[in-house]
Amino acid sequence: MLKLNFVIIFFLIYFNLISSDVFSQDNRIIENYKLEIIQDVLLSDHEIFKPYLLDISENRWIVFFDFARYELVVYNLADNVFQFYGNRGKGPKEFGQIFDLKAGGNDEIFLIDTGNNKMIRWNVEGRFLGEFATGSSSIRPARFTVCKDSNLIYILSSQYSSNGIIHQFEKNGNLRQSFYEPEVKDIRLVYYTDGSLECDQEGNLYYSTLYVNKIRKYSNNGKLVYDMPVYDSSPNEEIVKVDGRLANLNPSATRYSGDIYYMNGKLYVGYSGRARNHFRLIDVYLDSKQEYLHSIQLPFEFQEFVIDEERIIIFREDENGEMYLTIFEYEYEREKTD
Repeated sequence: MLKLNFVIIFFLIYFNLISSDVFSQDNRIIENYKLEIIQDVLLSDHEIFKPYLLDISENRWIVFFDFARYELVVYNLADNVFQFYGNRGKGPKEFGQIFDLKAGGNDEIFLIDTGNNKMIRWNVEGRFLGEFATGSSSIRPARFTVCKDSNLIYILSSQYSSNGIIHQFEKNGNLRQSFYEPEVKDIRLVYYTDGSLECDQEGNLYYSTLYVNKIRKYSNNGKLVYDMPVYDSSPNEEIVKVDGRLANLNPSATRYSGDIYYMNGKLYVGYSGRARNHFRLIDVYLDSKQEYLHSIQLPFEFQEFVIDEERIIIFREDENGEMYLTIFEYEYEREKTD
């Protein structure tokens, strides 16, 4: 452990030296963020081997799903304790095929179960709060977001319906509207509908597409507000036809963007460059002007991240394939001096 702490301290000293001035990488501006690791947890020490779908609740409970145990995981940072909830199955509150997870308001946790076509609600203390059906013959849920300041949930379907592939629900399960009709309507099934969804306090939706390399904003009534390319990236075709009926990813597509978060008028979007499974940077955009501002460089490549006003939390993999939950406290130096 002493050796690990020395390596981390050395890396952070080196990292602060190289990032003390703004510099360019792939035409990106790396801004001066002061980063300090406050937790670096080797997850295998806690019998966690396939962690995905990272998020954080309003009261800073860290939540994710372990696909090896097939359980919901809740981490109390203050006590350094992991709790495990749920089990696999097809019955009430059971997990069939979990595709996405989000923390909602009041320390609620929402999980989308594509196998059982339902949304499951728990809280951070492991209490089952209920569930409602989300799937149908034309809706197959893949990704979603919970609007913490409103009564809305947006679900991205991996299957076309006649009205679109983004579906707006109320938190009680009532379907309000569907929108985003792809240009090609004769294809039934699509598998490119991946990426990340986020919404702001007004219920506007942000969709960071995984391979198309665009960031889309929709108003809370389903109207497209803007369609912004990921900064300094090459666009990909959205789909490739197969037998005139099925659709799949463009096989030559390169992913540039992923996880997306809205905070204080800015969008924080994972940037991978040409690495398909790892992010290199967090890009920051000004929502009101659809403008790239700068990027945050972490001392590690990472698979997923979440950010709030004080912390950045990531899943990262070391050279031996071991997974870590790494938590940074951060401070934007330019904001401090302005």
